[in-house]
Amino acid sequence: MAFYAKPTGLNSSEIFFIGQAGENFKSLKVEGVNFQGRWSPAGNYLLYHTVTADNDYNPNLWLGSGPNGSGQSRDLGLQTWVKKCVFAKEDEVYCAVPENLPLGAGLYPELVESERDVIYKINLLTGRKQLVANPYEEESPVNLKVGKLEISAQHDMLFLWDEYSGKIYKMKLK
Repeated sequence: MAFYAKPTGLNSSEIFFIGQAGENFKSLKVEGVNFQGRWSPAGNYLLYHTVTADNDYNPNLWLGSGPNGSGQSRDLGLQTWVKKCVFAKEDEVYCAVPENLPLGAGLYPELVESERDVIYKINLLTGRKQLVANPYEEESPVNLKVGKLEISAQHDMLFLWDEYSGKIYKMKLK
C-alpha cells in the first residue's frame, strides 16, 4: 500500500492511503509538514516524521496505525528522520538519532552535516525507548552520521551506512 501526503495548513497534513485494488481508505490527519513515512513489515503501523514549529522545525518521529486502524498517531519522543530507522519486527524499530539538532534541521537537513548519531531501539507497543549504541563512549570511538540502517534476515545484525566515510558498519544485536 502506498500513501500520499498533502499539506493542509502551516502545521498540518493529510495522508491519503492508496490501495492496490482501488480500496477507499480513510485518510489520516497529522500534525506537521514535510511528512515522510515507512510501513511496518505487515503493514499494521506507519512510522513517520513531520516537522512543526512546536519542535523547532526539527523532524519528530510518530507512529500511526494503518488505514484499517484507529486513525490515531502517537509521538515517539525522538527527533530524527524516518529514513534513519528500520523495522526489526512488526513492533520493534531501530533508529539513528542525531545527538543535537539545530533549529530548522527538519526543513534544512544540511544543517546537521557535522552531527553524530546514537542508536535507539523502540518498542512500538509500549513506546519504550532504549539507547543501544553510543559509538563515542566506546574504547575506539567512531564518528558516525548514519545515512541508512538495515537489519539482517535473521534480525541479529544491524548494518549502518556512515555518510562521513561511506563505510558500512555492523552491530551485533543478539
